[in-house]
Amino acid sequence: MVAFTGEIAALTAALFWAIATWIYSHCSQRFGAMPLNVIKGVIASLLLLIALLLSDASVGIPSGSAWGWLIISGVIGIAIGDTAYFAALRRMGPRKVLLMESLAPPLTGVLALLVLNEAITVTAALGMLVTLTGVIYVLRQQSHDDNEPSICKKGLFYGALAAVCQAVGVLLSHYALVDADVAPLWGALIRLVAGTLVIALLLGLRQEIHKQLIKPLLAMDMRNGAILTVAIVVGTFLAIWLQQVSLKYANAAVAQTLMATSPLFALPIAWLRGNPPTFKIWLGTLSAVAGIAMIMFG
Repeated sequence: MVAFTGEIAALTAALFWAIATWIYSHCSQRFGAMPLNVIKGVIASLLLLIALLLSDASVGIPSGSAWGWLIISGVIGIAIGDTAYFAALRRMGPRKVLLMESLAPPLTGVLALLVLNEAITVTAALGMLVTLTGVIYVLRQQSHDDNEPSICKKGLFYGALAAVCQAVGVLLSHYALVDADVAPLWGALIRLVAGTLVIALLLGLRQEIHKQLIKPLLAMDMRNGAILTVAIVVGTFLAIWLQQVSLKYANAAVAQTLMATSPLFALPIAWLRGNPPTFKIWLGTLSAVAGIAMIMFG
């Protein structure tokens, strides 16, 4: 069990992100991409700070260049990447955006190989390919029941930008966590605070905080507020914490691949929404699970 701490954390983060993505897709119609990013960043940062204070905060404190790498990772992966993700979500819906997110793992693998000289075994590489093939196959089979918006150029651009930023942010975070032995909670908090501050500053400079952030929040009823809070707790607070755990204890490309299996966890969500998975969808799911096994045991 200890040997697979990073891999298990990555899979759990994928599950949580799948749940949150469906909720965020609803909330993205009420808020713009940047305000939604600020809301989830502020709440999740407070939760991470509380968790850090309740734990041994003196363990794994970043030092030296680790602060810089984590801050840059937060700006790229959260400020730019998450904003692009929400923008794509608003234009194409959760299914297509989760598919676009599958571009991140191979990008992470290439960057890890080029920048960190991080080797990937042949079995793990094949597992990555099998997993991604299964994910794409599953999503294509769902298309005939898809009521989401049609693919558009802006949506594709934001989806691709989110995948690139996620890959770069993951790689930088992985480097800081492993090289400087930073605690995952510290890494998650620094990344999230850095990214949230940048977006809040941009909104302030554009003088749109009241119009795009405060006004929609005040107009939100308790039910929608509770739903958004659940998405933030599950999809940001817990997911980003688990992401940092996976990046500390697993290969960067492998962790990113496992976290990209979120579309597979969306199957039971689709079933609960009245869209039972077909045999072909289950076939694609089993293929992806086989790829995950190859990654974990390769």
